[in-house]
Amino acid sequence: MKDLFYYSVYKIAKFYKKTQWALDYVAQGYFILFFAFTCYLLSIIRVLLYLFNINFSKICIIIASIPLIIEISFFNQLFPNAQDKYNMYEKNLINEKNRWFKGLLVFLFLLLSLTCYILVSVYLKE
Repeated sequence: MKDLFYYSVYKIAKFYKKTQWALDYVAQGYFILFFAFTCYLLSIIRVLLYLFNINFSKICIIIASIPLIIEISFFNQLFPNAQDKYNMYEKNLINEKNRWFKGLLVFLFLLLSLTCYILVSVYLKE
């Protein structure tokens, strides 16, 4: 599971490195992946609150976003060797097979997280 996490970060960071949209592309990779996990967490919380007839409030969003806020605030302390991990993956996966397909799977994971949150928010209005 940890390898899948780091591989996803590597693919996202590689995209940002190619497009040069972010100066610190590895940190951007971690941020985007944590944002996707936060969207999934918010979707699950929303569904559970709906099933138990509990009113959804804005405080739930703040509580679920705490991991994302911690990650942004303390990135260098949480992931001190993030650039080294990226360099290791870049060196080891230079001749990777099905590179395009695996990148597409990571992109679909990210897209599905946002889509899931939007659909749950729209259909479970109170």
